[in-house]
Amino acid sequence: MKRRRMPYVAKIRRDDPFRPADSREIEGMVKRIAAASEHFSIAGWREDAGYRLFYFSTWAKARAMQHWIDRSGIAHRPTPTPFKGPQLSVGE
Repeated sequence: MKRRRMPYVAKIRRDDPFRPADSREIEGMVKRIAAASEHFSIAGWREDAGYRLFYFSTWAKARAMQHWIDRSGIAHRPTPTPFKGPQLSVGE
């Protein structure tokens, strides 16, 4: 299981979805920090409910990601705006 090979975690406290630009920024930073090594991310559950978890193979990489999360303030950025266009209907 990947979690055993990658025991080091960085967390973002957020239930709401991210805007597409924020998601791309997060993914780019994860790839930059992980470099050629493995990483994966999942939504937290049970004691980690409300978090998005990023697993890394070394403590230094997880710490670097957590530092970026805290410094960038990405957890507090606004959510995507809801669609304001016309509703499509089916039938009738």
